[in-house]
Amino acid sequence: MENIYDLIIEYGQNCQKNITLDENNLEHHANPYEEAGIKEMYKYVYSDDINYRFDIYTLLELHRKLYSKVPYPEVGGMIRNATAHFNEVAIDLVPHYEIRNFLKELDYEVQDIVKLGEDVLNDYRLIFEYIDRCIKLKCKLIYVHPFADGNKRSVRGFINKLLLNVNLPSVYIYEDEQVLYKEALKEAIGDNDYTKITNFYYYKIGEAIKENEATFHQKTLIK
Repeated sequence: MENIYDLIIEYGQNCQKNITLDENNLEHHANPYEEAGIKEMYKYVYSDDINYRFDIYTLLELHRKLYSKVPYPEVGGMIRNATAHFNEVAIDLVPHYEIRNFLKELDYEVQDIVKLGEDVLNDYRLIFEYIDRCIKLKCKLIYVHPFADGNKRSVRGFINKLLLNVNLPSVYIYEDEQVLYKEALKEAIGDNDYTKITNFYYYKIGEAIKENEATFHQKTLIK
């Protein structure tokens, strides 16, 4: 883990460019509407527009982008109005009638994280506190599960934007990592134990940094 800490510090302080990727670069989606929506969502994540009044409700806009290409785009950004379940993991999620209250409370955390991100850029030693808080925020958002579908993708886009704010690359979870990821989520949400999910995310950030540096180096050589 210590090597990952060093890697994060070195990369964040000397970052030249984060390669703009979306999930379609990493895996194929059978549904063409889904592919087009993810592309729209990450176009927004990497744009300056997302910085205007960035708050917890930006998550709803990401969800709208995600569903902007489906036959019924009005479902985008719509808070669920029924009970939801986290597939393959036995976790009790927030009741639908409490979602808005939870989002309102989480907005205070988002604003604190954004402010901390500004401090990180002046003192990068704060980066680990920042990452830890982003990880916990992600778990809380998954627990809230604000939408009927598309929660993991839109929350991932939201957290990736927070990582980009402090010069870290986006993080993606591959198919063969799903079991480990869901087990870690279950412990975080169900048992309030963030150890596994924190270790998982630090590993993923380190992996993303190495991939980003390799891609950037390759593009530089091509030029």
